Amino acid sequence: MINSDLAILDTIISDLDSYYRLRVQATPATVKSYFNTLIDYSIDEVANAIDAHKADVTKGHRHPYASDLLYQLGVRAELNAEALLSEARMKSTPLGMRVLSKIQTLDFNTKNEFELRELASRLLPQVDEWRRKHESAEYTDGEIKMMVLRGIMPYAAFTAGEKAPPHDERLHRKVEQFSNDADTLKIESDHPSGTSKEWYDQSNGKAKGATPMPDSVRQALNGLNKKVTV
Repeated sequence: MINSDLAILDTIISDLDSYYRLRVQATPATVKSYFNTLIDYSIDEVANAIDAHKADVTKGHRHPYASDLLYQLGVRAELNAEALLSEARMKSTPLGMRVLSKIQTLDFNTKNEFELRELASRLLPQVDEWRRKHESAEYTDGEIKMMVLRGIMPYAAFTAGEKAPPHDERLHRKVEQFSNDADTLKIESDHPSGTSKEWYDQSNGKAKGATPMPDSVRQALNGLNKKVTV
């Protein structure tokens, strides 16, 4: 779609709201969200996807999310928007870490469920690439450090219910390197912005303005020293 299609999409979404008898019509921000998610497709393709959704025997009874229209357009992701949000909220898998890095804590605290699903649906096309990097142990030092400090092991299963990837000695050494950096560890605080950082001094268990290291993180770091072989 191009910018001039935004007005057409607004009319299409408005008609869709009426079709599903929604009490509240879509806001300009919601229409823009659909536009940004579906921008790679023509307005005719989007309209056809909406018709296909209406005829879908499993999902056609409800108003479509952008991810539903992506599905009708041929995008096949193993995970849906709801699953991505669940992984992010659990904060226990590499996939959850990826989603958290894209959807800030502020969004989780201020946006409603529909808006969060729209944000998550826009991440679905990236999941396959994230999975490929995970299976190939392609993580930056910053990503590895952030996961270790959150108690998430980069060599664990990509998402809940999956098998862990093949052993990668380089990745295990990197994890050990960061877990043994016991002088000062940089941790992300629970500040609503999701971007604030605090320095954590392990020698006394806390730093000025920082929260104590979570037990799950401490246990994970202790376990690494026992499990990782150099």
